[in-house]
Amino acid sequence: SDVYKRQVSTQSTGAKNKTMAELAPEDQEVLKSIKIKTGVCKRLKKEYAFYLADALKLKEKVEKMKAEGVCQHDIDKQEEVMQEGEMMITPTLKKVQTEYEDLWGLCAETEEAQSKVVETEAFAATKELLKEIGDMTEIETMDD
Repeated sequence: SDVYKRQVSTQSTGAKNKTMAELAPEDQEVLKSIKIKTGVCKRLKKEYAFYLADALKLKEKVEKMKAEGVCQHDIDKQEEVMQEGEMMITPTLKKVQTEYEDLWGLCAETEEAQSKVVETEAFAATKELLKEIGDMTEIETMDD
């Protein structure tokens, strides 16, 4: 069963990609940590994009309500909702920045240690996510 898993894994991911089972226990821990931090970064990036899009939609809704001459009370309430949503943007961006830096540092350490983890598909996916986040104009990128 173990041999079968490795064969299937090698077939599906390509021969150069290591699987978790092929890594030393300490490398497995590093990879596990990288996967967790990658998940956090993905979630925060998605959350940030949601808050930005939501703020834009709410702003458009308020403008439309004003143009249509809707009751001022309704407009005020909608503006409150819009402001609450906008208040989430900055803290979420700070979290994205912090987690990005943390994950970037962990990947740099892993590469410097010449760990077999760098040969995994998960590590390649993490590096791609770091590039995506680094390409965001709001993020202060790390030196490669």
